[in-house]
Amino acid sequence: MSEIVTQSEQLLETLLDLERSRQREQALRVESMALLNGLQAIAEAQDIEELFYVLIDVLRSLVKFQDAFILTTCDDGTMVPAVSTSEALKSTTWKPESLFRRVLAGKPAAVFDIELVPEWAGLPEVACKGIKSALHVRLSSGENAAILTCVHSEAHYFSPTHVKRLRRFIPLASQAFLTLDLRRAIMQRDRFFKLSIELMAIADFDGYLKQFNSAWHKTLGYTDERLKKESFFQLIHADDRQQFMAALQRQTESGEPIEMECRFCSSEGRYRWLSWRIVAYPDEHLYYIAGRDVTDRVLAEECLRKDARHDPLTGLFNRAVFMERLTQAIDHARRQPLFKFAVLYLDLDRFKLINDSLGHLVGDQLLVEVAKRLQNTVRAADTIARLGGDEFIVLLSDLGEPSDAGRLAQRILERLSIPMVLEGHEVSTSSSIGITFSSLGYKSGEDLLRDADIAMYAAKMAGKSRYMVFDQEMHAKAVAQLQLEMDIRYAIEHKGFILHYQPIVDLKSGAIVSFEALVRWRHPTRGFISPLEFIPVAEESGLIVQIGQWVLEEACEKIRAWRDGFPQYRDMTIHVNISGRQFWQKSFVDDVVRTLDKIGLAPEAIVLEVTESIIMHNTAEAIELFKDLKETGIRLYIDDFGTGYSSLSYLHRFPIDGLKIDRSFIARMEDDAKSRVLVNTILLLGRNIGINVVAEGVETKLQSNYLLENDCRLAQGYLFSKPLAAEAAATLLASD
Repeated sequence: MSEIVTQSEQLLETLLDLERSRQREQALRVESMALLNGLQAIAEAQDIEELFYVLIDVLRSLVKFQDAFILTTCDDGTMVPAVSTSEALKSTTWKPESLFRRVLAGKPAAVFDIELVPEWAGLPEVACKGIKSALHVRLSSGENAAILTCVHSEAHYFSPTHVKRLRRFIPLASQAFLTLDLRRAIMQRDRFFKLSIELMAIADFDGYLKQFNSAWHKTLGYTDERLKKESFFQLIHADDRQQFMAALQRQTESGEPIEMECRFCSSEGRYRWLSWRIVAYPDEHLYYIAGRDVTDRVLAEECLRKDARHDPLTGLFNRAVFMERLTQAIDHARRQPLFKFAVLYLDLDRFKLINDSLGHLVGDQLLVEVAKRLQNTVRAADTIARLGGDEFIVLLSDLGEPSDAGRLAQRILERLSIPMVLEGHEVSTSSSIGITFSSLGYKSGEDLLRDADIAMYAAKMAGKSRYMVFDQEMHAKAVAQLQLEMDIRYAIEHKGFILHYQPIVDLKSGAIVSFEALVRWRHPTRGFISPLEFIPVAEESGLIVQIGQWVLEEACEKIRAWRDGFPQYRDMTIHVNISGRQFWQKSFVDDVVRTLDKIGLAPEAIVLEVTESIIMHNTAEAIELFKDLKETGIRLYIDDFGTGYSSLSYLHRFPIDGLKIDRSFIARMEDDAKSRVLVNTILLLGRNIGINVVAEGVETKLQSNYLLENDCRLAQGYLFSKPLAAEAAATLLASD
């Protein structure tokens, strides 16, 4: 019964995930709309000042920054701001060094600390006041080289993500400035042939070019002979030609210039997008034509439109598109009762641990590979989307039998279980899958998605790497789980947790040599709640990091008090369990050292316990973390040894002080010869590499005697003492 309750309580995470997904979708929708609206404003800008501030408005939807300016090249090679949002920077003069040379070569640069960069170091102090970091991106190159710069008051603010976002937008900005230059030139000159950077031509009404500039050859690749021989109408894409000819006819009749965009075939057989402005002079039977290559801008717009509907990492549909299709499927099922569909909600198991231990690059590559495997598993008619993080969703349309969804889920599990090599690491993953069906009569996609998510968490709590079908009881369990998580948050804020301490004893003398700190929770209405119930919820929600830090501080305070209060135990230690999420925090080592310094406790008084499964996800990085901890004097144990995936070839490389034999082996030792052999093997291993071995869960005298006979020196369990409240533990120490 307790296992069922534990599983159900975990399902509440779904409601929080759903809310987070809604917030992420809203943020994406706002960003996409801002970008698309900005395109029109950029195209209509009449001067560089107007264009600059329109550009700034659009950029702020992509990157949050303090000020921005555009540097242009002077005759002497220096660069000065053409426009700037900062008055202090407007009068500055910049000398390009190595950084700007790289930027002008097409490599955007994020400056984490401007004081370390020569270009910034040469500026007056007043101009740099309040600026710590900067992002430089090339707008144009050559004689008219220009650099767009964004600055921020925080050091290390700009990241590769900001650079990636700007890369998509810069072609639009560059094209906008080129367009603005073209407009200025047209207004200042009577004849546009002087503007050699664009396609200029005079053509007869049959489309034969009478006069044209070199831009035609540069843009489309044709020789002069080919351009004169064939009507340029034939170069237009067949799908655009009729619309183009109709626009020319309307222009000839109205006398008003036309502006339009269409695709032209290049000499390589590829189509490029060209924007045209054409004026007809019927008396001369001539067209005066000005055009420019806008391929980069059109592709950038298409990229923006795609980003608004697709996940940028995997290329799959995003949540918005999936919900559109799900709503359509619900409506179709309502009109056509024979139409059935199912939804599969996938969440990768242990992705957070893989991401933290192997890095975000490996995590991203894993998500991309998972997306590919999903695409190769489902039918072409089905819809796959990434909801965010490590969550994917599949819509199975026109379902035959409910069992078809189960068979697909099983195929997905099998495909995802195949190991993959990412950045030199062999990575294995699995997935928990929740399934729900249209036959339950859903009226909204959100309700259906919620129930599929609940079923997924039921699969995760049932042991992971499996699928489960939603039933009505799951919803009630999910609500209860959400309440438990809220109660945990309240307990963290109001110090609702306590520590109990279980002695670790010397089997020969019976003396207490250490304690293990074990977190307990006295719920205000339910009384004591088992760690087996609340720890998994804390792990899934990430609250375990805060709980773990509190346990570390509380345990350090207590062992210091006992060492000071009981002279005979001045060398006693205390064991503290470390969760995977806590261990892989970038600041973990610093947090531990800071805690010891704050309390004034010697590092050798603390023993940190980490399970095998945590360290084996990234052994190289784990070894380095262990070394950093050992250098401080802290002792390290591998907990639950024998239940994980550790290899003896790696074990000797870890600078550990001891192992703890998992209680499951001790419990079976009396009746199971294999368990006795395994216990003896671990004890022998400990002696051979010179580390301590602690037997956990010793409950009978027979177990204790067997361990002692086989040279096991340390043990803990109910035979010696149950976990004790702090006061009871102190009384036990005082009685010795």
